[in-house]
Amino acid sequence: MGIHVDAVERLVGAGALPSAEGLRAFAKLNVAEASGMDPAAVRAWRLLGRARLVAGETAAARAFLAYACFLAPDDPEAWELLATACLSEERSDEAWNAASAALVLKPTWKRAALATLCADAVGRNDVAERWRSEAWRLVPADDAPHELLARAVGPQEGGA
Repeated sequence: MGIHVDAVERLVGAGALPSAEGLRAFAKLNVAEASGMDPAAVRAWRLLGRARLVAGETAAARAFLAYACFLAPDDPEAWELLATACLSEERSDEAWNAASAALVLKPTWKRAALATLCADAVGRNDVAERWRSEAWRLVPADDAPHELLARAVGPQEGGA
């Protein structure tokens, strides 16, 4: 069975940043339902992608996750995982666009940190610094997340 992800690859690779409204409008088309898939089947594509990513099979992960994003374009977790897979394969532009989709749907400190790494990878230092600051603004006060964030994007201004 072949996975056709052309539409998502065009969206992610186009260079235009997605908007939350655009992603939600696309989600209203309900491609999954039109394809006869129930919500559990849609989630399964994301879970398969995550499993392949954890196993280090980034190309397979990217294919599963791109399809998951096509089926559920309003799923920020699927976009976040797709960004991680793309970044692992040094597909920096695609990683940046996928991370942006995750962020516009549901900003978290982890997604802001991922966007920082993706922006750095594409040479957008000004954007990387903005997302780095946002990650530090969103991170919980606990020590463990602070340590993870400092390792990922560097210390907070004035020290971590």
